[in-house]
Amino acid sequence: MDIILISSYLFYMIPCSYAETHIFPGGKYGVIGQLAIFCHVWSWISVTILNIFMAINRFIVFCCPHYDIFSYRNTGIITVLIIVISSILAAVAQYVLPCCTMIFNIHFIAHAYVTIPDISNYSNYLVESPLNVMSSCVAAICYTSIFFHLQRASRLTSDENGSKQSRDIRLAVQFFAISLFHFIEWTSFRLLPFFINMNAHVFNPLYLIVGLSITANATMNSLIYIIFNKEIKNQMRIMYCRNERQQTVTVTPLSK
Repeated sequence: MDIILISSYLFYMIPCSYAETHIFPGGKYGVIGQLAIFCHVWSWISVTILNIFMAINRFIVFCCPHYDIFSYRNTGIITVLIIVISSILAAVAQYVLPCCTMIFNIHFIAHAYVTIPDISNYSNYLVESPLNVMSSCVAAICYTSIFFHLQRASRLTSDENGSKQSRDIRLAVQFFAISLFHFIEWTSFRLLPFFINMNAHVFNPLYLIVGLSITANATMNSLIYIIFNKEIKNQMRIMYCRNERQQTVTVTPLSK
């Protein structure tokens, strides 16, 4: 999902912003332009819903481990549901509601709504903002509960279980950081239009925060896993050492 989000920027918006025009046939309302922005909206909604389930998953793992809600089968069902629900919501936000469609604004190097005077932004008020607020609220409740649970459990933890406790804390921080970057991303997109004239076709460096926050959010998801997830770091270390051994193998010639 993050790959699709970043790809829509890399392969559509950035080339158009560099050329200072929509270089693909049909412009921003052509097939390629609409496909790019739909993929962007779909991936954004998917990530938002995924963050909700991810926070709930962490809460159950840490605070209610006796509940086996996120089994292999249930996780597969949830994944399919996220894809289907995200597709429906993205289609409704872009093509069903009377206002407002999302486009790539090449002048601001970010995505933005095409607002219509005297018409409410139904896509924002009915679809995207409720999802964003729900995602951040669920994350705040779940990770706050996890923090107090781990704090309470640390008083009862023996020394031999200290390593497991440290691992649990690292995992909690890992997923909290992902949700935090997601919060920064959607709040910057909602708040900056109050300070910027979106109808002016003039570059405003302040709006770069939106594009940079999206890039940072998608990038940090991977970096956070690498930095905090010990299992992934060990796998990367094994792969690196294996490559090093292959490159340093020498061939000893047979003596005559």
